[in-house]
Amino acid sequence: MELEGVFAAFSNLPNVEEAVVLARERSFGTKELIRFARCSKPMSRDDLRAQLADTVQDFMVPAQIFLVDTFPLKASGKLDRAALQDLALNAAPSHDANDEPTTEVEKTLVRIWQDILRRQDIGITKDFQFLGGDSLAMMELVLKLEELMGSDPASIAVLLRPIDMLSTTLLSNRLILNQIIPLVLQRRC
Repeated sequence: MELEGVFAAFSNLPNVEEAVVLARERSFGTKELIRFARCSKPMSRDDLRAQLADTVQDFMVPAQIFLVDTFPLKASGKLDRAALQDLALNAAPSHDANDEPTTEVEKTLVRIWQDILRRQDIGITKDFQFLGGDSLAMMELVLKLEELMGSDPASIAVLLRPIDMLSTTLLSNRLILNQIIPLVLQRRC
C-alpha cells in the first residue's frame, strides 16, 4: 500500500481530526512510517492502533503513533515536517513502570533494541515486531546478539518475544548466562 493509502486509512479513523504520516529512515536503508494525529477527544495510542487494526492489514498497524494538540507550522504556515521528525526522535518513553528493565540482561537487550529500532520507548513487555522491527531489523538484532554472545542465538522465533520473556530464556541457558553478564559488565567499565 502506498503512503497515500496509509494516510487515508489513518485520517479516516473516528475522532481523528488531522493526521500526518511521515516516512523515516531506519537502519539498513529501510523506512518506517510514523503517524501523527490530532484527535477531537482524548484518545490513547493503543485505541488508535486498535481502530486502525480493524481497517488495515496487521503489518500496516504502526508501531509509533504520536498524539499532538497542534501540528507545528513554519513561518509560511506550512507543516513543519522537520519539527515532527524531532518530536518522534525525542519522544518520552510510552511504557509504565512495570515495563522497565530490572536485570542486566533486560537492560542490555533494551539498549540493543533502542539502537536497532532508533527509539527510546522500549519496554520489556513489548515485542520486537510491535515496536517496528521488520526482517532487516531482525537480521541486525541477530548480528548484535551473535557479537555480544559469541554464538548463535537460540532461534529467530525466540528473538521475537518480549524482552522479559527473552531475558528468561537467556537466563535459563547457563552458557549464555556465564557469557552475557560478564560481557555487559565489562563493556560498562
